[in-house]
Amino acid sequence: MKTQNAEQTAYQNATLRIEFRIHMVVYGVVNVFLAVINLILTPEYLWVIWPVLGWGIGLLAHGLNVHLATKQCLKERMIAKEMKKVGLMIVFAVLTSNVFTQEAAVKRHTGFGGPLFSATAINENLGLIIGGKGGAVFGEKLAFGGLGFGMVNAPGFRGNDLSENTDAELQMSFGAGGVFFEYILNYGDPIQLSVPVNIMAGRVGVYESGSKTETESSACFIIEPGINIDFKVSTYYTQSLFISYRQALGSSLINLDDAAISGLNVGLIFTFGK
Repeated sequence: MKTQNAEQTAYQNATLRIEFRIHMVVYGVVNVFLAVINLILTPEYLWVIWPVLGWGIGLLAHGLNVHLATKQCLKERMIAKEMKKVGLMIVFAVLTSNVFTQEAAVKRHTGFGGPLFSATAINENLGLIIGGKGGAVFGEKLAFGGLGFGMVNAPGFRGNDLSENTDAELQMSFGAGGVFFEYILNYGDPIQLSVPVNIMAGRVGVYESGSKTETESSACFIIEPGINIDFKVSTYYTQSLFISYRQALGSSLINLDDAAISGLNVGLIFTFGK
């Protein structure tokens, strides 16, 4: 029994650490890629800071979750060892046969992360979004973490250049990042449903077409509820489809109000872990 429990604990800890290391590698590679895309397509606004910071929150949450899980497993082994020393063999047997089985422990302390791509309605145009999302799962029902993204195209519109032209050709930039809370309906099933709510801060910029000179910019607050459908492809990879609605609040732009910045999102998340 003792050898079996030790093997289970070693397997659990190894699995958790593999998931976290995969997450770290994906985080680094994807954010380098996002930085290159940002500098090539929309150098006037460095939105890559949003996925670096937002997704970074999720990576930190995953790391803390793994640390607590492995620390708890070590604590269980130490308690069992001391109980055996004082001769409480019956209690020891009950504990070692009922707590922290291989499958349950892994499920309770999983984490995930990966890039996201979406199409969004913004200012009566189509915006193309790219970013990242990551976090940790607690108790098979609740996930917490962070996300961030930027808009890789620059939708055009006609508006006020804040000088003498009220019918100028303008374009917009947009990026945001923050945290999410996600309720998981059927954890562990091949097709998994969850309900996330993203809470983010963002920035919207307006600039003249061609010149890239920024006319105005504003911070904004974003609440974004949605629905995720996760398809478990393998042990360490899940393909996610999501639909959400972005509600912007608190912007102070002359050309764009909160309603113009708000809109429906449909996209994919390439999730490693979970």
